[in-house]
Amino acid sequence: MNRRLLIKSLASLAVFSPFAMHMNLAMASEQAQVANAEVPSQIEFGVRMRKSGWTRDRGMKITLVNVCNDTRCPADVQCIFAGNAQVILCFQVGTRSKIVTLNTNKGPNTVVISGMKGKVGMPSAYVVKLNSLSPTPIAGKKIQFNLYTATLIIENAV
Repeated sequence: MNRRLLIKSLASLAVFSPFAMHMNLAMASEQAQVANAEVPSQIEFGVRMRKSGWTRDRGMKITLVNVCNDTRCPADVQCIFAGNAQVILCFQVGTRSKIVTLNTNKGPNTVVISGMKGKVGMPSAYVVKLNSLSPTPIAGKKIQFNLYTATLIIENAV
């Protein structure tokens, strides 16, 4: 028997063996479960300064790039105005990325991010809202950049 015919014979045995058929059925079942799994309509997601976080169920990578102009009212002071902080975020979905600036107390504090186009069971877009920024300032103390955490609300866009 020549080598090519032997390899074809072994390959066909592997494909049609009961074990291989069971594995193929198991893989197809798992893929169907992933495709039919529903992405929750809304999640709360926290990301720390200069750290990246993956929203695995949405295939989105979010990085808190910087916090600018943090003029929020310190927790231990009574202010006339609440103040504001600008949060710069980088969103990456697949090979596309988008850098946005959101605000804590004045607009804009929401952005629409395109989802994974053509991926079964995944929304085509998300609405991302800056829900909060921590820590809250304290009078006379400067916040170290590595302590900032932005909390986002991510919703499926209709």
